[in-house]
Amino acid sequence: MVGLVVKVLVKDGSKVEEGQPILVLEAMKMEHVVKAPSAGCVHGLLVTAGQQVPDGSVLFSVKVSHLSLIHLDMG
Repeated sequence: MVGLVVKVLVKDGSKVEEGQPILVLEAMKMEHVVKAPSAGCVHGLLVTAGQQVPDGSVLFSVKVSHLSLIHLDMG
C-alpha cells in the first residue's frame, strides 16, 4: 500500500525522545503519526512532505546514544 508523507516534524540528525512524533503519513484516507521507537538520533530521514512511499519502505532509523563506560582499575 502506498502512503503519502503529510508532514515531517524533525530534521535528519535531530535528537529525539522515545515516542516523539517524527512524521505524519496518510494511507487509506487516514493519518498515522510515526513516532520514535526509542530515544536517540534520527538517521536517514530523507522523505519530504508530499512524497509517496511504498509499503515496506524504511523511512528513518534512530541511532541509540551510546552509554559511556567507566573503566575501574583495581591496581
